[in-house]
Amino acid sequence: MQVIRTLALADGVALTPELKAVLEDLHRDADIAVTGIAAPYALEVGYVEGEVLLSLAGSESHETFAVPLRALRGVLRDYLRISESFHAAISSGDLQRFEAIDLGKKALHDEAAEMLVDMLAPQLRLGHGTARKLFTLICALQPSGKTLLE
Repeated sequence: MQVIRTLALADGVALTPELKAVLEDLHRDADIAVTGIAAPYALEVGYVEGEVLLSLAGSESHETFAVPLRALRGVLRDYLRISESFHAAISSGDLQRFEAIDLGKKALHDEAAEMLVDMLAPQLRLGHGTARKLFTLICALQPSGKTLLE
């Protein structure tokens, strides 16, 4: 069963190619459950005052979850920096550097996913893969060259 039936961006959130890709991935394959609300869900993603908002609606009710970016500040900053190094390593053709950076990038992604699972529990249950996708979504919301925390 498809868990996410529709996806939308709140007003003021620009659809970048990166954001489009992660939204399509979430739509295609999400492991998510909201306490008291039956799937499938309509998911709306927004941003307001230092929080990413995830609004999930079932057929009869909805719930909005706020992900405070301050709680993710360190891992988000580190992940965005390592992503820049990752792209530089790809451009340079240095395979060993690329592999080392890729391992670090994956570890940070996993750490952030676990933080999201813990932050949103018990009202929202996320599978590890879906939590990774949500972190990717948060990263994709970042304006080029800065973070939503600035």
